[in-house]
Amino acid sequence: MSELDDSMEQQIQSVENIKKELGWLEITYGRTYMLCGERSASPRGPDLVKDQDEPEGIMNWLKNTYSSFNSLGLPLAQKGNMKGKIVAKMEKGKNVEVETIEENLRMKVYRFKQEIREMGERRIEVELATAVAQAKSAALDAELAAKMARYAIMNEETADMRKEHDVFNNDITMRLQKICVKCYFFN
Repeated sequence: MSELDDSMEQQIQSVENIKKELGWLEITYGRTYMLCGERSASPRGPDLVKDQDEPEGIMNWLKNTYSSFNSLGLPLAQKGNMKGKIVAKMEKGKNVEVETIEENLRMKVYRFKQEIREMGERRIEVELATAVAQAKSAALDAELAAKMARYAIMNEETADMRKEHDVFNNDITMRLQKICVKCYFFN
């Protein structure tokens, strides 16, 4: 276990030394390889030493860099198996290698779009259900108002009928009393 840690620590240390020497961040995307370091005022890329400004110096520098990375087993732009992968090396205590396949990202984006569509559809369904419920509620309110109006009319009619019955009963009672007074033999 400790041998593995030591070899990994040595590899990390050698990568750190190369980074300090070159000042770069390695980004591999498909077959593109870029060295990013301190930028010069001109848009030509990383600062190069004066003797490297010449084509031979640049080629020697690239060969040395490639052989250094190759000896450490670090991935440079490779043909075939690196297609569609994004590899970024970050420094946070130790180097962490993050690999994300482009298809996975596309699938995630597709899933997110699908979720957004479903949420929109659900929102529309909820709005429709709310509108239907409000329409039903309004219809029930109108029906209730109509029933209450009928009930009020029936109450008035009932009260009028009671008054008429009371008047009729009083009238009959008065007539019977008059008859009883006139015709004492009914008692």
